[in-house]
Amino acid sequence: MLKNFFNKKQQDDYNLNYDFKSINSIKKQASDIAVFTGAFAPSYRKCSSFLKKRKFDFIISADSGLEVLDNYNAELNKNLFLPDVILGDMDSLKNKSLIKKYCTLTKGKCLIEKFDSYKDFSDTELALILAEKFKDKNTKVTLIGGSGGRLDHLIAVYDLFSSRIAPDFWLTSEQLLLKLKDSQTVSIMPKKNNSPVSILRTTSSNKSGTLESSGFEWESPLFRKTGVPSLSNVIKKDFFESRTPIRLKSSGADFVVCTDFNAKISFAD
Repeated sequence: MLKNFFNKKQQDDYNLNYDFKSINSIKKQASDIAVFTGAFAPSYRKCSSFLKKRKFDFIISADSGLEVLDNYNAELNKNLFLPDVILGDMDSLKNKSLIKKYCTLTKGKCLIEKFDSYKDFSDTELALILAEKFKDKNTKVTLIGGSGGRLDHLIAVYDLFSSRIAPDFWLTSEQLLLKLKDSQTVSIMPKKNNSPVSILRTTSSNKSGTLESSGFEWESPLFRKTGVPSLSNVIKKDFFESRTPIRLKSSGADFVVCTDFNAKISFAD
């Protein structure tokens, strides 16, 4: 069991100084972390091309994210995704027998932490705070689920891209969102020539930062200087036909890029 996981004192800016003494049994730095959370998530089939490229070595399930994880295993007809930690207030987990199921499948190695619902952090936030404990500078975190449903929850999850616990990728029910960090370059090759690629700002960079692009139908000089830089942009015809990816470089701020699950993505700092 995870005891004393949550420090009762008010925390500012996702302070990570929680008491994790009880999980010192986990002696690892993860290179690829998956966080399953509740609300709407894509089916495994829809995002399989992305997930097949990941090699998750640490998996966290937040509340009804355990049902998303279980649905993926059911689609695959095998237990590919086994949680290392299950946490949350469990108020939205309908099938609570899944906790026992995955404790059994992991031979008791899956750690459980149940929170009181009277708290000022969402279960998704708590899972990402925990993920931060096992990261190094090269670790990638993929958030699966958490889209749709209550608008306030959806906005709160998106706002995490402005925080120090931001995921690198977010698999929503319909799109893949990725964080483009300041001074980073991403290459994107959509599967279809009409697949939309949108560029959004984080809350903390609403009026800051610039972008340089190549391969878009509407290039960066046309991007809006405040708010959403580019909505539903597409790859140029000649770039698509020559299989030349879109390139997008950020400067002075972080951005969020929305694309399809099947797009080929690579980063360069």
